[in-house]
Amino acid sequence: MILTILFFIGALAIILWGANLLTDGASALARRFKISELVIGLTIVALGTSLPELVISLSSALKGSSGISLGNVIGSNIFNGLLILGTTALIFPITFSVKMLSREIPFNLLSAIALTLVSGSMIYGASCEGEYITRNGGLLLLCFLAIFIRYTFSIAKDDSAGEEEAGDTMNMGKIILFIIGGLVCLILGGNIFVDAATKIATAIGLSEA
Repeated sequence: MILTILFFIGALAIILWGANLLTDGASALARRFKISELVIGLTIVALGTSLPELVISLSSALKGSSGISLGNVIGSNIFNGLLILGTTALIFPITFSVKMLSREIPFNLLSAIALTLVSGSMIYGASCEGEYITRNGGLLLLCFLAIFIRYTFSIAKDDSAGEEEAGDTMNMGKIILFIIGGLVCLILGGNIFVDAATKIATAIGLSEA
């Protein structure tokens, strides 16, 4: 059991390191193509922070541990909204513009509504057999994501007017190394993490979700 916990912690560290490597490499690559800092933050960096959840959920689904797959996404969203923002604001007040709330909050609500719509258990009740999110449901979620990305690029054109571009500090060889290394760490860490998490849950009598 102790060895499994060590694998669990080690895999989590590998996943986070891989996500950081991939995000840094992708951001540097985007700067080489003169993409604005705002767009990088709203897309590449935002995707980078979600990559650990993507890898863990995908690995879980492929191994038949759907409870971990869905629970990971819902749990991480709750912790991001409540724990991270709450702790940060407690230590130091968070300043933001009203325009940011008017833009982002509707998409946060839309993502929750979309997940409800594609979830069979939400629509048909907990008694329905085979609770699942179908491929069509996954396609619908990805369509909403495409709408958000398109919207993000459209507002970024206005907000980044006159923005100074940061100088490039990473050569192409290092960029490629960061991207490939990040992907390898994510895949390797994700597989180890799911195996360890499943064993721990089973050992202490918890459901995968």
